[in-house]
Amino acid sequence: MTTKNRTIPYTLTALQADAYTTPPQYEAGVSSILFANADNVARTVDLNLYVAATAATSVLLGSVSIPAFSILQITDGLWLARGDKL
Repeated sequence: MTTKNRTIPYTLTALQADAYTTPPQYEAGVSSILFANADNVARTVDLNLYVAATAATSVLLGSVSIPAFSILQITDGLWLARGDKL
């Protein structure tokens, strides 16, 4: 299987939305997730994992506050199967 490495930028909004869905022909290894708050006030972030095989959603981050002009990095790896979503 061909390996494709890339960075996927995504701008967060106040609405829940899929930031990434693994394409049907691939699986994906996520080595890091980085949240950057470039605003002058703290922002809260949630991150869910949807597992397509079981149609189950799990909370990875629940209402975590990121201070103004700060970053939050998740360095624990994830493996996403076909159709899984973040």
